[in-house]
Amino acid sequence: MDFFRNAPSERYIEGVISCVNDDIATIELKMGMGVITLPKKYIISDNEIKPGQVVGLLMSFPEVVFDKVDDKHVSESKNRVISIEKSILKAAS
Repeated sequence: MDFFRNAPSERYIEGVISCVNDDIATIELKMGMGVITLPKKYIISDNEIKPGQVVGLLMSFPEVVFDKVDDKHVSESKNRVISIEKSILKAAS
C-alpha cells in the first residue's frame, strides 16, 4: 500500500440488489453513486440473495496509482463487461 498518496477513507454506503443470475449480482448504490456488478460469492448473506434486498458496504474513493495505461487489460476488461451485461440482460428477460 505504499503507492497510495491519500489515506484510505472508507464510507458506509447502501445499495439495492437489482439483478441476480447464476453467478453475478448487480447492486444499484444509493445517493447516485452508480452500479456495482460482482460475483454473488462476494455478497455475505445467510440466505439466498434476491433482487430488492438492501446491502451495506464500506467503500473508499478510487485513486489512480499508476499513470501508464495497460492497453491489453483495457481490451480484456471491455470484453468481460460486455459478457457480464449480456448475462444480466438474459437473466432479466
